Amino acid sequence: MTLARLIFAIGVFWTVAFNVSADAADNATIEQVRDYRLAHEKEILQELIEYLAIPNHAFRAEDIQANLEFLLSAFERRGISARILETPGAPPTLYAETKSENAVMTLTVYTHLDGQPADEADWSTPPFEPALKRPPFGDDDLIEFDSSKLRANPNWRLFARSASDDKSPLIAMLAALDALRTIGESPNINLKFFVETDEEQGSPNLRRILEHHKGLFADDDFWLFADGPMHESGVQQIVFGVRGVTGAELTVYGARQPLHSGHYGNFSPNPASRLAHLLASTRDENGTILIEGIDALEAPINEESLERLRGRLKDLPSPLANLGLAAAEKPGAPREIAVLNTALNIKGLSAGAVGARARNAIPDTASASIGFRLAPGVPPAKALDLLERHIRDQGYEIVREAPSADMRLQHDKIIRVTRMDGGYPSAYTDLSDPQAVNMIRIVESVRPDFITIPIAGGSLPLFYFKDVIGAPFAIVPIANADNNQHAPDENIRLGNFFEGIELYAHILARLGNTDSIGD
Repeated sequence: MTLARLIFAIGVFWTVAFNVSADAADNATIEQVRDYRLAHEKEILQELIEYLAIPNHAFRAEDIQANLEFLLSAFERRGISARILETPGAPPTLYAETKSENAVMTLTVYTHLDGQPADEADWSTPPFEPALKRPPFGDDDLIEFDSSKLRANPNWRLFARSASDDKSPLIAMLAALDALRTIGESPNINLKFFVETDEEQGSPNLRRILEHHKGLFADDDFWLFADGPMHESGVQQIVFGVRGVTGAELTVYGARQPLHSGHYGNFSPNPASRLAHLLASTRDENGTILIEGIDALEAPINEESLERLRGRLKDLPSPLANLGLAAAEKPGAPREIAVLNTALNIKGLSAGAVGARARNAIPDTASASIGFRLAPGVPPAKALDLLERHIRDQGYEIVREAPSADMRLQHDKIIRVTRMDGGYPSAYTDLSDPQAVNMIRIVESVRPDFITIPIAGGSLPLFYFKDVIGAPFAIVPIANADNNQHAPDENIRLGNFFEGIELYAHILARLGNTDSIGD
């Protein structure tokens, strides 16, 4: 353990043991940051708008380069050392850092600059022409942005690709740092930034990049991620883990060609029916996985954390009505609790045709795409091994390529299984970790109604950070839950963005000050 980490751990222990309250200076800092934001609102929004106006398709090298150049300039204007990390066989990554003489710890902030493809025809306004709109956000609700006249309303929204995922959080973090410097607040931390460029493609190069530049992060004490939305209730959430992910493509084979259902029905096996039975054998109607052995691998979640989460959820409305659902798949289980376990999702089915294109024929093949969301303790390869064992137990011969004519004659049930490339396990930070305790108390001091999520339902490749770097992490999102992430008309609510600046400033100011953590 480094001296800085030892000092930090002792400080957190002292704080937890004696419950030292935050002093008035902390409240004053928040007020000063808010005053700064109000005074510089137009400039902050202008920088965000300029960033959002740069197309950011991950597969276009020129887009990525333009975004990198914008960020290099943004960091350099602030006196923050920034450079491009080159990694053999991988796209470029941006790295920046600023050091403090009084640092007691090192924080690295992660964001990504790439975005999902955006078809302009599906958007109400062009995805890379940021549009400011007032409710109800129709064509007649556009607001002309004039940096000399605008006074923003928190309920207005800025529409553009990556407005929420993931450009706004980085600009909010930089604005927070600007505010702290202006008011004379010097965080006692060394601060680094790691900006990925192909996250939306599944981060296929992330491990290679981290391993190649591992020395840059050897002294990291904590990683802060800003990806994702706030809770759908609008309450701030801190997420300390994510599920892993893997999956497979399944194809069941019948006769060599589609057959007349009258001539061959009840004689030739129907691959669509067989696939339906096979899938039904893997999970029940409540989503409980029936594949033997998977639930035994799951690592238990801290019971104290679960009780705290359950108690908090009692005060929040269920999202069922907003989703158009009468009941949840697992009766009585709130979404935040249900997603703590491994899930098996049927992503899609294909066999024959339906509607006007349907024919009185037995299809020759039937296919399904399935995905696992993996709880802690369940390795991706092991989940697929158990799936394949289950399939074999149902009498199937598993192949990796389309079966030959001879194989069709030798086996009654044949299924092709193609495993997903690029899956990864769950990753999480134990909520008893001193850094997690510190982060919870810092956020709680300004967002007392926040929610602590031990494991989120979605998947991010955070396992690579834990496996290669080894530092704990937390996800502190600021985007509104209804931000249309990955979809047309992606947006950020200005109130979320502005409050995010204040929250991030508070985190940066207090993360290294363990003697001022509140109860």
